[in-house]
Order: sequence, then structure tokens, then C-alpha cells
Amino acid sequence: NEYLTVANVFNGDLGWIKFLQELGLKDYFFGYLWSLMALGGVFAPLLASKLIKKNKERKFLIEMLILSIILTALIIFVSQAIFAALILIAAVFLWRMIAPAERVYFHRFIPTKSRATIGSLESMLMSIMGLIALPIVGLSVDIMGAQLTIFIGALLTIPAVISYWTIEED
Repeated sequence: NEYLTVANVFNGDLGWIKFLQELGLKDYFFGYLWSLMALGGVFAPLLASKLIKKNKERKFLIEMLILSIILTALIIFVSQAIFAALILIAAVFLWRMIAPAERVYFHRFIPTKSRATIGSLESMLMSIMGLIALPIVGLSVDIMGAQLTIFIGALLTIPAVISYWTIEED
């Protein structure tokens, strides 16, 4: 989903690192934080596979995206590094749960013979969108600040929810 690509760039490292530094997080703590997020990335898909019901991936995606929006939007009220780090860890965990469901759902609509080609085209399109979004995010962090940029990333996830909501299934 192209909306998720742009939202993920806004919710990415450019904003989070700057924001956490502004809140006083020491540089040496980033390694621990990223390791903790990577560990969560191991368990999130396993939890997702237990929660996703067959042919209910869309419902799961919508619910997790709404939860992600709410959680990430809370960043606007944060003024301490520990709370920002907790939101980041939880948000990354949610995104790691969303990813497998999104792939399963995507593949439901793509014929088996075309998956590799369409997957490659999708990957190329997402890379191009990321290349376009990154300088915009950098400017946003510089002009509006990292906290507001992350908040905007939460809001940019709303069109993804709407697009999943409007998909008609057989």
C-alpha cells in the first residue's frame, strides 16, 4: 500500500532519532533500543500468525493500523525520552505484526504466475516513493520538528485504513 510507504518514511529513523536526541536520550542507548526493536521483530510475526484468522487479514490490517495510528499520534503529548522510546518500541512491534498480514492479503489478489513480477514492480514503486518522501521528511524535521513529523506520519496512515476499508472482497 503506497500510503503505508509514505507513512513509514514519516515514522522512520529520521524523525525518531532526532526526537529521542532532543529528549535527551544518550547516543549509546540507541543500540539497545534498536536491538530491543529487532527482538520484537522476531516475535511480532509469530503473534500475528496466532491472531490472524484465515480470510480475515483485511480486518486484522485495519484494526492494527488504527491501533498504530492512535499509538503513534500519542507522540504529540510526549515530553520524556522513556515514553517516546516505549511508543517507538510498541509501534515497531505493531508494524512487524502488520507486515505478514499485508503480504498474505496482497497475494490473495495476485495470480500465482504473476506474483514475482508484480512483487518486483511493487517494490520498485515503493522505493521510488521512499526516495521522494525522504527529502520531504528531512525538511519537515528541520522546519516543523521531529515530534510533529512523527505525528504527521500517524495521520498519513489514515488513507491506508480507508483504502483497505473500501476494498470489496468476494
